[in-house]
Amino acid sequence: MLFTNEVIDIPIKINGEKIFINSLSTKFLLMVVVVSYFFFVYGIFELRKVLSLFQKRIIFDERVINLLDKVGKSFFLASILSSFPLLVYNFIHKPEVSIEFAGTFNSFLFTASLGLFFMVLSEVFKIAKNLKEENELTI
Repeated sequence: MLFTNEVIDIPIKINGEKIFINSLSTKFLLMVVVVSYFFFVYGIFELRKVLSLFQKRIIFDERVINLLDKVGKSFFLASILSSFPLLVYNFIHKPEVSIEFAGTFNSFLFTASLGLFFMVLSEVFKIAKNLKEENELTI
């Protein structure tokens, strides 16, 4: 249905905005939003792996550092990919310009901040791992 020239009559709402799928460009924007949700789910899947390593008391390990970095990058990429198509859609189809900062879980600022938090946490764990290794070498 997405790659045909038919108009999709299913009402679709993204972040409270009703989207009318009537052209190939809006279908492409919808696909980008769907891909962004896959990145968000992938980040949650990787976060589950981090938590299972924490349960095994594996904290300052290279796997944990890499997984936290993947979680952060996937959350940040998901926030960009989910917000950008809606911005383009509003720019094309609505003449008035309005910027809203909603304080919900699906806002751009929240998910981007969450992604940056996990990337910073990855760097903190990397520094802590190096300090732990140096501390174990001293007498």
